[in-house]
Amino acid sequence: MGLDMYLILNRDVSKYLEDDEGTIEAIRAVGGRDLEPRSITYRAAYWRKANQIHKWFVDNVQDGRDDCQKYYVGKDSLQKLVDLCKRAEAVQASAGEILPPSEGFFFGSTKIDDGYWYDIRQTIEQLEAALSVAGKFDYFEYYASW
Repeated sequence: MGLDMYLILNRDVSKYLEDDEGTIEAIRAVGGRDLEPRSITYRAAYWRKANQIHKWFVDNVQDGRDDCQKYYVGKDSLQKLVDLCKRAEAVQASAGEILPPSEGFFFGSTKIDDGYWYDIRQTIEQLEAALSVAGKFDYFEYYASW
C-alpha cells in the first residue's frame, strides 16, 4: 500500500471521428460494432509517495479535499507546478517552504532527502512532456489512491 498518483490526458474521441476513423474502427473491432467510443485516456505522469506533489494538487486543484477522486487540472496549473519545482531546485534551502512534504497514511517520508529531489525532477520531466502534447488532448485529470 502507498500513495499512488496519476495525471491523465483525455481526448474526447467523438469530436475527432473524421480525423481518427482508423483509431475508432480499431476500438470498435475490440468492443463490437455497437460500441461508440467517448474518450481515450493516456497516463501522462505517475508518482509513488511523492507527498509534496500530492499536497500541491490537494491544496491547489482539489480545494483541500483529499478524497481519491478525479479532478480537472488546467494547463496553467501544471505549468505553475513545474515552475515551483524548478524554484525549489534553485533554492534548495527553502524547498520545504515552496513544496512542503505532507504526512499521510502510507505517504512515505517527509524528509527533504534524495527521494524528495527525485520526485521534484520526475515531476518536471513528466509535466514538461505532458504539456508539450497538451494541444492534442482535451483535458487533464489528477487522482491519487492509497
